[in-house]
Amino acid sequence: MPEHFYRPDHGRTLNWYVRLVPPTALKGHPDVKEFRKSTGTAGLRRAKAIGAQLIAEKRAEWGKLLASAKPPRLLLRC
Repeated sequence: MPEHFYRPDHGRTLNWYVRLVPPTALKGHPDVKEFRKSTGTAGLRRAKAIGAQLIAEKRAEWGKLLASAKPPRLLLRC
C-alpha cells in the first residue's frame, strides 16, 4: 500500500483515502488538523493520481502557513 493511502476498516466503502499529519511546527495552530479525505475511487491507480493532487494542495496550504508564521526567537547568551 502506498504511503499516505488507506482504506477504512469500517467496511462501508472500498474507496481509498489520503491521510496526512501536519508538520510539528504547526501543532497547536487553530486551523490545522490531521488531513483525511476520500479519493472517491476504489481503483488504486486512479486513487494514486487523485491522492497525489490532494496531498500537493494540502502541503502547499501548510507551506504558506509556515512561511507566514513568525520565526522563533533566538536566545542570545553573553
